[in-house]
Amino acid sequence: MNPPRTALRSTAIIISKVGADKNAMALCRGVLREHGKLIINLTVEDICAMLQMRDEATDHNSVLTDYVDKMLMELEP
Repeated sequence: MNPPRTALRSTAIIISKVGADKNAMALCRGVLREHGKLIINLTVEDICAMLQMRDEATDHNSVLTDYVDKMLMELEP
């Protein structure tokens, strides 16, 4: 018997120098669609931008929010 689904997801954050290629992104979308697990691929530039935004007292979480929104909008049924 499968446990009931909740609003919380299993999440992984991967930080790489150059980011994910198209095959890696397709895999991430498949894992999200099939298993409900979210994999966030960030680059070093993304982390630097988030740190800069935090120093400037702006919404540094918007980088993550934008990534997740884009991932969910591109998800095929």
